[in-house]
Amino acid sequence: MRKLLLGMGVLLSSLVLISCGNNTSSNKYDSDKTIDSKINKAADEAISGSSSDSSDESTLSSSSSSSESSDESSTASSSVSDDKSKEELKTTISTPMNKENYSNIENGVLEAANYDDEKDPNNSGARKRFDSRTENLKRISKDAENKVSKEKKWLTSSDYSSLVDYTKKLSNYLDSLYNYAVTFQADNPSINNPNTSSDLASSLQAEIDSAKSDYLSKKAAWSDAFDSIENG
Repeated sequence: MRKLLLGMGVLLSSLVLISCGNNTSSNKYDSDKTIDSKINKAADEAISGSSSDSSDESTLSSSSSSSESSDESSTASSSVSDDKSKEELKTTISTPMNKENYSNIENGVLEAANYDDEKDPNNSGARKRFDSRTENLKRISKDAENKVSKEKKWLTSSDYSSLVDYTKKLSNYLDSLYNYAVTFQADNPSINNPNTSSDLASSLQAEIDSAKSDYLSKKAAWSDAFDSIENG
C-alpha cells in the first residue's frame, strides 16, 4: 500500500512538472507571437513611411523638373534673335511643302473630283483616287497643326503668333478645298444627268458655287499669309 501511494505521488509530481512545462512553452509561444506581431507592425510602418517619403520626393522632383522645363521653354523663346526667328518661320511654312507643292495637290484633288459615278459607277480606281487625295488634305492640315507647338522655343512671341495665324488660315484653306471637292463630285454628275429636273439642278449648282466661293476666299487668305511671311 505504501509503495502504491509512493508511486502515485511520483506520478502526480511528474504531471505537475509536465503541466508547468506546457504552460511555460505556451507562454513563450504567446510572447514570441506578440513580439513577431510588433516587429511586423513596425516594419509595415517603416515601409509605409518610406513609400510616402519616396512619393513626396518624386512629386517634388517632378514638380521641380516641370517648373525648370517651363522656365527653360519661356527663356528660349525670349532669347531667340529676330533674324533667326524670321528665318525659322520661313523654313517652317515652306517645309516640307512650298507654295507650288500646295498648288499641285489642289490641282490633283480637283481633277479627281471630276469623276462621274453616275455614268461610270464601276470605276473603283477613280473612286479610290478621289478618296485618297481628299483624305490627304486632312493629313496635311493635321501635320501642320502639330508642328506649331514644337516651333515655339525657336520663335519670338511675335513670330510665333504669326505662325499660329498662318496655320489656322492654311487649315481653313485645306478644309474648304476638301468641302468644295466633295460637293462638286457629289452634285456635278446629277447636274449633268438629263433626267435631273431643272429645279434640282439649279439647287445643286448653287451648293457647288457656294462651296467654291468659300474655298477661293480661304485660299486667298492663306496665300496672302504665306507671301507676307516669305517677303517679311
